Amino acid sequence: MSRIRNHIFPIIVGVLALLAIGFGLWWYLEGRFWQSTDNAYVEADMAVIGAKVTGYVASVDVKDNQPVKAGQPLVHIVDADYRAALAKAEAQVEQLARAWGSRLPRGGAGGRDQRGGGFLAGG
Repeated sequence: MSRIRNHIFPIIVGVLALLAIGFGLWWYLEGRFWQSTDNAYVEADMAVIGAKVTGYVASVDVKDNQPVKAGQPLVHIVDADYRAALAKAEAQVEQLARAWGSRLPRGGAGGRDQRGGGFLAGG
């Protein structure tokens, strides 16, 4: 009986040692990063980001948690709608310029309307 006891005791100690080493390794690699609480607060630096225009995002120029500087573009917006609106506005200006061009006095204004600049300002 003492012979069985002499063999079992080192095996039990070895298994417990391996379990302890395994748990310690797991805790060091994963477990120490786990947090658990019923009443916690998180402190973080936050900035509110708001768009000046609406539209679909074409590309995002920053990665997660990347530091950025003031004025640095964060995203690019698809500009097809804005280019179409610009072309429409330019066509309307041209149409108005042609319509008003025949009604403006010729001469002394130097290609400008007499109010001091307006849409016919050439330069």
